[in-house]
Amino acid sequence: MKKDISVTVLSLGLPMAFMTVLNFVSSVISNRILASYGDVMVASVSITRKITSFVTMLQMGITSGMQPVLAYTFGACDYVRLRDFTKRTAVTTVAIGGILTLSCYLAGPVLVRFFMDIPEIISIGTMSMRIALLAGPFSGLQQMGTSFFQATKRPTTALFLSLTRDGIIYIPFLFLFNRLWGFTGYLYARPAGTILSVIITMIMLSRLFPKGSEQES
Repeated sequence: MKKDISVTVLSLGLPMAFMTVLNFVSSVISNRILASYGDVMVASVSITRKITSFVTMLQMGITSGMQPVLAYTFGACDYVRLRDFTKRTAVTTVAIGGILTLSCYLAGPVLVRFFMDIPEIISIGTMSMRIALLAGPFSGLQQMGTSFFQATKRPTTALFLSLTRDGIIYIPFLFLFNRLWGFTGYLYARPAGTILSVIITMIMLSRLFPKGSEQES
């Protein structure tokens, strides 16, 4: 147990810890708001979350799996490979996310029917799923950014990005959109928050890469 190693490990692990905590907090707030719309809405959105999690969890697996390679190339000061590998991962994440999103979008009613064969829930569940998947192809980019900054020893930046999606952006959007547009606004809060967090992530990455090797050297 050496101080420098322990502090490094803990600081690099904090973004994922905060992401987990914020996901729990945002889910509690989201569920309390959702409950005010009745049991049918609760059932429909709950089914939607299970279906859309298939897309987001696969993207998370890809972006988490890239960390060892990023850490290795960063440690070896191979910044060209670091940049290229990050770009390829981004393209792969968007491509797979796009394919899964399109599949879920087209098969929406069938997928919802697997969970509950009630016409009203199928209708609302399909609508809410298609809204939730508006950011589907790109949602993995925010997770990729967090993984990138963790792997390249930038825990503060990684922590900031982990706070944006489910905390700094989503929770205010949830209250604002719900107040302005009711249940429809409640549904749009999630993809809107995700898209904004992805934009922030891409800006931070794009500002880093052009300076890459000179600054890091």
